[in-house]
Amino acid sequence: MLGKYEALAGSEGGVTFVGRLGTYRYIDMDVTIAEALGIAGAFLGGSRNSSI
Repeated sequence: MLGKYEALAGSEGGVTFVGRLGTYRYIDMDVTIAEALGIAGAFLGGSRNSSI
């Protein structure tokens, strides 16, 4: 089922999937928040790097 979701997500433009549900993983909330901040910073042109 994950493969189907990844294929569908790959066909969408202008959409970013983050967080526990968006990446289809179970991770602690502190890690989730850190990843989301990193991705947002990279998207906005900030100095934080995305770890995904």
